[in-house]
Amino acid sequence: MTGVILKDLVKICRRGVAVRGIDLSIPDGAFVVLVGPSGCGKSTTLRMIAGLESISHGGLRIGARVVNDLDPQDRGVAMVFRSCVLCPHMTVREYLAFSLKLAEVPEAEAAARIDRTVTAPEPGPNLERRPSELSGGQRRRVAMGRAIVRRPEVFLFDEPLSNLDAKLRNQMLRHGPGDGR
Repeated sequence: MTGVILKDLVKICRRGVAVRGIDLSIPDGAFVVLVGPSGCGKSTTLRMIAGLESISHGGLRIGARVVNDLDPQDRGVAMVFRSCVLCPHMTVREYLAFSLKLAEVPEAEAAARIDRTVTAPEPGPNLERRPSELSGGQRRRVAMGRAIVRRPEVFLFDEPLSNLDAKLRNQMLRHGPGDGR
């Protein structure tokens, strides 16, 4: 992972100021949780880091790079969204492989990454199943797996423990998402 620095980060939208001047320095390897009431800007801040929301003012560094104007795919960030919507026409394997295919990762390496990711910390869902055959918790795990197989510099999770059963929630709190290697 890589350090992330937010310097006076602001997001202004039609309804007013969504995020008001955040200063935050997250060192390499740190685990940070944003906590606050609904509507305070937690998800918007994550989306700005991921490049899915524009930054109205301020600076964002990931590692040594200022990434304010970089496209999401060029930031080295993977985000798991609050509501994970999987592609209904894809199997779990196809869904996990999709971003690797876009990144032109060789098929053999992609297959190895997927196999390591779905077996850690315990065997995951059958890779040939479709989203309609998975529970909410399994869908959430597949969405996390897709982030992990990419091997990003930064992981962002928006409400990462929602839809997980108690056993997996405790496991994630103890061990984190892993590195998929």
